[in-house]
Amino acid sequence: MNIPIVSRCAWLLAALALSPPAHLPAQALDEALKSFKAAPTISTSSSADAAYAGNVLREWDNAQSQLSGLDSYIDGNDFNNALSQARQYSRSARSAEIRKLWDNLVTALQTEAKARETAFNQKVDEVCIRSGKIALAAAKSAELDGVLDELYALQEARNNGYNNRLQRTYNRIDNTLNFLNGWQDYLSQLESGDIDSTRNALRNLNSNSYRYRPVSRSDVLKLIASLKTPAAVTTPENLLGGATLDNLPMIRVRIAAAQETSTNRRTNELYSLLVDLDSLIRAVGELKADRPVNGRELLRNSSSPAHAYQDAILKLRDDYIIRALPKLSGLAQPGQPQPNETAIAYLHRLVDEAVKAEDWPRAQRLAAVERELTPGGTSCSDREPIVGANPAVAIAAWTNAQRMDKAAQPLAAAELYRQALTAGAPPKLEEKIIARLRELATESPESIKPAR
Repeated sequence: MNIPIVSRCAWLLAALALSPPAHLPAQALDEALKSFKAAPTISTSSSADAAYAGNVLREWDNAQSQLSGLDSYIDGNDFNNALSQARQYSRSARSAEIRKLWDNLVTALQTEAKARETAFNQKVDEVCIRSGKIALAAAKSAELDGVLDELYALQEARNNGYNNRLQRTYNRIDNTLNFLNGWQDYLSQLESGDIDSTRNALRNLNSNSYRYRPVSRSDVLKLIASLKTPAAVTTPENLLGGATLDNLPMIRVRIAAAQETSTNRRTNELYSLLVDLDSLIRAVGELKADRPVNGRELLRNSSSPAHAYQDAILKLRDDYIIRALPKLSGLAQPGQPQPNETAIAYLHRLVDEAVKAEDWPRAQRLAAVERELTPGGTSCSDREPIVGANPAVAIAAWTNAQRMDKAAQPLAAAELYRQALTAGAPPKLEEKIIARLRELATESPESIKPAR
């Protein structure tokens, strides 16, 4: 083989040198890819060197095909799959030269992924904050079109890689988009002069579960208060005054009587109120009959058009959840709610307290109740979001991971800890899991590799 005589590893040192730290991450990735694709020059001074060089060159040629398979992941901003594939190719490389090639590319991909994630989070933060200011200042629905277009573009730009930090960012984009669409509906109704519909549009914004909202709930309440109620309309306080879970049948009689003498629009609104009251009355009956799950399902699956009495209905639903909690959770004394604390906020606090006390059976029961109150992410009380995607599953995975830890099974423990993070562990537990995974990475480096 007639090849210039140099060290058989010299081509790697020249071709694989990554950009100096001062370079931007994108430059480092571009240069790593360019170096990867450069044909190596390998010297031979003996037949053994020639055979080795030939094997390396053949492996390098095969690596080019593998690299081309990563292009679609990188172009699609899917660094999760790109890194997974690159690490797999590194582990299966036969020669040290090719393994080093893949390792350098993994380093560049990690740097670029982190830089893009940071830039994406910063952009989302800026647009979401600005969107709230635009919404409050807007007088016409069309004034929101520009920032809505930006948010839709960010929604399209999300990548396929999953981690807890980006998942929160994606949720923020979705929440902000949904909120601004509702705000645009409110502005449209305001422009039409229909005060009742305008008020209901604002109530819809406050009744939906937005973990991230560009406009605070108190600002929305101020706008609702600023809308003048026509004098002829009976206020919600008059119809639902003194309503409790125990006197709902009597309240219903009062509302049914008001419905018979109301206008057409008013009749429809009172009908929606009666639908909600009937669900509550049946749910209370199920609770008294020691069937709290049936009552919970009645409220969870009950829905009616927005109406002027929705805040009062939500308060009654909260009262039901709090009253039913001992039977739903199987805990005789789950704890007392704080003044004006919503049911979901109450459950959040109880779960956090149990996690802090490391009372895992209690935390799992409470988290399971919280999860069961939410059909598709919308709570039974329809006020606030849940702690995570599925905290009950996360706590169960954590408990099993602890058992594996005590049994000196670091690989199984690490996999269960990762499952707990993916399921949506409560924040305090999430911190514990991340800290333990870092310890395991030092104690047992094999544990950082996800199970196949």
